[in-house]
Amino acid sequence: MPDTRREYSYDDLFPERWLHAPDLDGRTVTLKIIDLYAETIVNPKTKKGDECGIVSFDKTKREYVLSKQNAWILKTVFGPTKDDVDGKRITISPVPDSSGFTEHGIRILFTGSPDIDADMRLTLPGGARVIFKKTKVAKAATVQEGDVDAVTGEVTQPAGDTQAGQNGDDTHDAETSTTQARFDEAGEIS
Repeated sequence: MPDTRREYSYDDLFPERWLHAPDLDGRTVTLKIIDLYAETIVNPKTKKGDECGIVSFDKTKREYVLSKQNAWILKTVFGPTKDDVDGKRITISPVPDSSGFTEHGIRILFTGSPDIDADMRLTLPGGARVIFKKTKVAKAATVQEGDVDAVTGEVTQPAGDTQAGQNGDDTHDAETSTTQARFDEAGEIS
C-alpha cells in the first residue's frame, strides 16, 4: 500500500485567501494588479455583509481587501475604474496601525509604483500627507522592517543596500523581485 502521508503544513491544509500585512514579513514589495472588483464580504464578528473592493495580483493567489485609504490612492494615482488600474504595478508596505481594526497592529499601505513618472505628494482624506514614490524594481534588494516611515509611508533605502535599478521593459517575469523570497513557485506566500 502506498504511503499517502505528506509533510504537514498548516498553510497547505487551510489556505488563506487574503493578503495581510504580516505576510509581507516586514518587506516592501511590488506586485502587478490583474483584477479589481467589488464583493460583499461578511464580517465574522458582526455577521453583516460589507461591500468591499478586492485586488488580485499576478504571481500570487492571495487577494487584498482594499482599505478606504488604499482605494483612494489607486483612484487618485491611476483612475477610478478597473480599466485604469489593470496591469499597473503597486508597491505595498507594512506600516503600523493603531486603528484597532487589525489584530496584529500593522496594515498594508500602497506607497508607490514603478508605473508613475515621478514622486507624487498626496493629501489623504483626513488630511494626512504622504509621498507616493516612483519605485524602482530591484533584482534582489528588499526593504527591511523599520525602513518605512510610520507616518508618511515613505520608503527609505537601508544603509548599505543598493538597488539594481529600474526594469525598463514592460514584462513582469522578475518585476516582483522583492517578493520572490516570500512567494513560492505556486504563487503562494511562504
